[in-house]
Amino acid sequence: MSVGSCFMSKFYDVSMRGMEAASLAEWRRELLAGVSGDVLEIGSGTGVNIEYYTDRINSVILTEPDRHMCDILRERLLEFGDARFSLVQAAADDLGYGDNSFDAAVVTLVLCSVVDQLRALTEIKRVLKPGGRSYFIEHVLAEHEPRLIKWQKLLQPVWVCACGSCHLTGDTSRQRLNDSPVQPLPPSRRYP
Repeated sequence: MSVGSCFMSKFYDVSMRGMEAASLAEWRRELLAGVSGDVLEIGSGTGVNIEYYTDRINSVILTEPDRHMCDILRERLLEFGDARFSLVQAAADDLGYGDNSFDAAVVTLVLCSVVDQLRALTEIKRVLKPGGRSYFIEHVLAEHEPRLIKWQKLLQPVWVCACGSCHLTGDTSRQRLNDSPVQPLPPSRRYP
């Protein structure tokens, strides 16, 4: 694992506090309110989404490829104490589950760090049951905000090293989701 991986796992929750308070917490709450049944969460990180799942779920399998994040997530699951949640170390492009296994897939702030996004999205589609739904929150290139694009491009070389391969300058919604076998909700380009 990279130095960035270790760094990100230790400081992720602290570094995201401002964005969580400004908008992400509410977006997570809105997104996960409709999730039900047997759920697969891809790239669970430190487990920030756990508290936003409702009683409509039967089970949630949290997948995370990074061992440092898994360590933190494992501790969070112990504290949370809900037997409906379990952790499996797995990457988005190789989930290790059979076809048609889940009612829902949840992917929040993950695709920015996935090398082969189309392969990961195909894998997500494969494990969803017929009629299953995918739920996404992703950050993308701020194409309508020239000043923000400038900052994204300036920070990108350092960001990708310090933040677990997260790419600020990718445009997931345009480059990948439009070609994906998974049909997410239409993109919403909003930030407070």
